[in-house]
Amino acid sequence: MNGVEILDKDYAEDQLMKWSRMNESLFPQGIPFQAEWTDIDVIREVLNHIFSSNAFNHTFLNSGGVEYSSIGDNYEEGTLTLVTSGSRHIIKPKRVTFYNLADNNPNWSFFYIELDPIEPLGTYEESRTSEEVLCLSPGQFISREQWERDTDNGRQFPASATVVKREWKGNYVMFSKGSLYSRSGDTYDGRHSKMGRDAFKNYLVRGLSK
Repeated sequence: MNGVEILDKDYAEDQLMKWSRMNESLFPQGIPFQAEWTDIDVIREVLNHIFSSNAFNHTFLNSGGVEYSSIGDNYEEGTLTLVTSGSRHIIKPKRVTFYNLADNNPNWSFFYIELDPIEPLGTYEESRTSEEVLCLSPGQFISREQWERDTDNGRQFPASATVVKREWKGNYVMFSKGSLYSRSGDTYDGRHSKMGRDAFKNYLVRGLSK
């Protein structure tokens, strides 16, 4: 094992330990096999708990993945704004489910985030699952293309205007950044979103039983 592999292994083990501690503090009476939340204020509290810990998440989107760090300003009623190092994603969470599939093994404890649909602005192809827009004020958006075109034509926008990504639909899944799932090279294809919550859980259970 070379030096880089040792560092990677040590980093993963450190993150998994922190993920375990985060779960223990979220469930002080004992980590259950499954728990779920549907109230948006409670979901905010759960996600804030994850983001405020030093256990880094890796969240798989409809395709690709990011590490969320906090919950930002509310740009749209009934939604949450999840913040990464380089962008802000508006989601409308329907339900968040926690699973602990392998007797408190942090590799296989995760949060499945189901999204309610958000109405598109109508400026992008319907085949997409999100749109990048400029938020002028809460609930007021224009497309990125319109923003760039109007800026080129001399329009001035308020300094508070923010580029955000509105996630229309789909499902997310959040693992420890050190988990085997996060470190696998073939899990970025959105399989969790296409399968749905229960089928994805069963898919992992079958894999663990082999």
